Amino acid sequence: MEALRAGLRDVGYIEGKNIIIEFRWAMGILISSPELAAELVRLKVDDSVMDRSRVARGFRAAAADLR
Repeated sequence: MEALRAGLRDVGYIEGKNIIIEFRWAMGILISSPELAAELVRLKVDDSVMDRSRVARGFRAAAADLR
């Protein structure tokens, strides 16, 4: 997480100043993706970072169904 924050700082994003970072964990459980997708759609996030492509695909599909 610190590497992500450092990389964002390198390009001008300062947490709490011009960016808010919201952390969510599904712990690799795909069933959680629809619930997390719904929450993030409600929050109107601009972007997301995920550590597994399989979870990301499930999230994208769930988010698309909600829009």
